[in-house]
Amino acid sequence: MNTDNMLLSGETVDYGPCAFIDGYNEDAVYSSIDRGGRYSYRNQPGICNWNLACLAQALLPIVNVNKDKAVEGLEKVLGTFPDLYSRSYLKLARAKFGLTTEEIEDAELIQKFFDILGKEKDDFTLAFRRLSDISMENDDAVNAGGLFQFSTRYYEWIARWRDRCGREDVTSQERQALMYGVNPIYVPRNHVVEKVIAEATDNVDYGPFNELVEVLKNPYLQRSGLEYYATPPTDDEIVSRTFCGT
Repeated sequence: MNTDNMLLSGETVDYGPCAFIDGYNEDAVYSSIDRGGRYSYRNQPGICNWNLACLAQALLPIVNVNKDKAVEGLEKVLGTFPDLYSRSYLKLARAKFGLTTEEIEDAELIQKFFDILGKEKDDFTLAFRRLSDISMENDDAVNAGGLFQFSTRYYEWIARWRDRCGREDVTSQERQALMYGVNPIYVPRNHVVEKVIAEATDNVDYGPFNELVEVLKNPYLQRSGLEYYATPPTDDEIVSRTFCGT
C-alpha cells in the first residue's frame, strides 16, 4: 500500500508494483521506485496513520474556523488509530492461527511466530498452511507436508500454541476448517506471474495465464497436481522488484 492507494472508505486500491512475500521478511519492499523502503511490509501500519494525518491536514479549513481547535479535534481522532489498528490486526491474526477467543498474551505468541519465520526465512504462505495441517493431528488429508516442514526452532512455539488452542471450546476439526478458510495454499507467486506474462508477451501464449487464473479462483482448496503453484521460487526465480505494468 502506497500513499495514493487509500480511499476515504478505508479500503485500499490500485496495487501497482505489488507482490506476495515468499520467504518472510519484515523489510520486504518490491516497488522499483521505493529505494529507501518507505513502504516496506513492516511500515504499512505507520504509513496508513501518516496518510490519515495528511488527510486531516487537508480537512482543517472545513473542520473548524478556529485552526487550533481544528487541530486539537483531529489529533484526538488520529490518536485512536493505533488501538483500532491493533485490535483489528489481532482479530485477523487470531483467525490465521485458529484462535477463536482472546487472551492477553496472544499478541506476544503471534509475534514470536513471525520472529521465528523471519529468522528461518521460511515461506509465509506455506508456513501458515502447514500450521493449518497440524492443527489436527493424524490428519490423512492432502496437505502441505510435502512442500514445507517446521524446523526444530519452532517446536517450543508449537507446544505453546497447542496449549493455547487447548484452552478453547473448539474441536480440532472446527479449528482446522477455520484455518483452511483463511490460509490459502495458492497465491499469485511473483515468479509464476512473471512466467505467464513472458509467455503471453513473447510467445502470444495465454494458456499459462488462463490456467493460473483458474487455480486462483479457489486458493484455499488444495488439489493434487497443482504443486507448481504452491512451490516457492528457486534462487534464480526470486523477483525482487515489480513495476506498475505488472
